[in-house]
Amino acid sequence: MDLGSGLIGGLAIVLIALPFLLIRRNQNKNKAKMYDILNALAQQHETIIEKFDLAGNFIIGTDPKHEFVFFFKKGKDEEVIHQVDLKEIENCKVVKKDLLKGNYKTVERLELVFVPKDKSQLETYFEIFNIEQNMQLNGELQVVDRWKVEINSWLRK
Repeated sequence: MDLGSGLIGGLAIVLIALPFLLIRRNQNKNKAKMYDILNALAQQHETIIEKFDLAGNFIIGTDPKHEFVFFFKKGKDEEVIHQVDLKEIENCKVVKKDLLKGNYKTVERLELVFVPKDKSQLETYFEIFNIEQNMQLNGELQVVDRWKVEINSWLRK
C-alpha cells in the first residue's frame, strides 16, 4: 500500500512538473537562437555583441566599441532586424503610445527611436511592444528606458 501510494505520488509530481520543465527548455532554446541571430548580424558588421537584453519576443544588443546597436524581434508572421550606427545618431528617445480603455490607460505601442544627425535621413524605430502582438508588458518598459539612457550617454561622449 505504501509503495503504491509512493509510486502514484511520484508519478503525479513528474506529470505536474514536466510541462513546466519543457516550457523552460523551449524558452532557453528560443533565447539562444535569438542571440545567435543577433550575433550573426553583428559579425556581418565586423562587430561583437558585448551587452544585450532579451525580453519577450525581442533582443537588443550593442558593441559600444564600434558604436553599433542591433535589434531582432520575432513576431507572429515576420521577423524584424535592424542595426543602427550610433556615429550617425544625434539622440535616442522612447515613444510610448497609450490607449484609453474606460477609466484606465494601457500601453498600445512602445518604441525606441533613433534620431539621425542628418535631418534628411529618416528616424529608425525599434518596435519593442505592440498590443496587437503581445497582450501585456513583460519588462519592456524597464528595458527600453535603460537602453535609452545608456545609448544617450554613449552619444554624449
